[in-house]
Amino acid sequence: MRDRPSPRRAPPWHPRTERIRPIDVAVAVGLAALPLTSVVGGAAGATVDGLTVVLLLLESLPLIVRRRFPLEVFLVVVAATIVQLAVVPVGQEFLGGLGVLVAFYTVGERLERQLSVPLVVLAGVILAVVLLGRGGFPTVLQSVVQTELILAVAWLVGDASRIRHLYTLALEEQARMLEREREERTQRAILEERERIARDLHDVVAHHASVIVVQAGGALRAFDTRPEEARSALEAIAATGRQALTEMRRLVGIPGGGGLMTAATMAGFYQGLLRNPDALWDPELLRDATTRVRCTFDDPLMGVPANRSRGLVLAGDDGLHQFRYAMFGKDCSPRSFGHGGAFLQVAWADPDTGTSFACFKNGYDTDMLTEALRVLPLSDLASALP
Repeated sequence: MRDRPSPRRAPPWHPRTERIRPIDVAVAVGLAALPLTSVVGGAAGATVDGLTVVLLLLESLPLIVRRRFPLEVFLVVVAATIVQLAVVPVGQEFLGGLGVLVAFYTVGERLERQLSVPLVVLAGVILAVVLLGRGGFPTVLQSVVQTELILAVAWLVGDASRIRHLYTLALEEQARMLEREREERTQRAILEERERIARDLHDVVAHHASVIVVQAGGALRAFDTRPEEARSALEAIAATGRQALTEMRRLVGIPGGGGLMTAATMAGFYQGLLRNPDALWDPELLRDATTRVRCTFDDPLMGVPANRSRGLVLAGDDGLHQFRYAMFGKDCSPRSFGHGGAFLQVAWADPDTGTSFACFKNGYDTDMLTEALRVLPLSDLASALP
């Protein structure tokens, strides 16, 4: 059972490299402009002097870099606020205060509680003392309590934001770890399967190869004098070979299967076989693969010569091209070549017309005749193109 992700970690950011964000610039400039506009506009009881302007700027403009220097900005903003509270005469309107809320929020969001809690408590106590000193204890008590509550809420909101962000990062890290573990398990399973297949293949090949060698030796010795025994030995070799192939297919599947491609991509591939751009294939090898029949054994399903070349099927000039894997169109020239994949996933190209055709499906019908009746009309249409 996995532990619940814990948000008690170091901050996920690097303050000294944190980039300045436009929103921080906008907030800082806005907080600076608001009280300065009141001072310049002659707010009731407000006096314009250099110290007031400097303090107001110190309470707001440092917030531009609050993400990069959260501790330093907090100290500067709180100090400027305390000084302004101390120097503003009693009865005169206090124009600052909003910047300190953002500063409290910032230390809650950016600093660990071990550091932020003592800071906000100390700053809150100093601000309370200064506020109480501006008026009598009973007179300003309610204002002090409200101010402290507002500052506490600002810090709590920042701290909650930090915890939520850290918890999200913890979940993301756990997801990455689970993904890495899954990939490692997959790789281990692949390696184990490869080792198993290698062992089984070794056993199958070694056993059947030994039988074939022994039978072949017996057939050679009896070939001239005991032809019936030689025939029996050759039949045993054929049966052993078929059994070995069956077992190998069971172990490793059908070689070359499992490719993923769209019909359009395959048709483009056959255009490449027609044109051989930039001599992608050796011309002699390509000519051999697309023109020379190497196997004319009858296809056991359709009963016509297979006309196999090096990996391709050639249409041929015997008029039986539509019966070869049920893929060539009726108007395909004898020089056409192609291949019928799993259950008539077909593709072909005709050098005489320059046409290439491919038809793929996500599934197939177990009835081969049904599949052929679906594909052949499409192939006929393609072969009729000029």
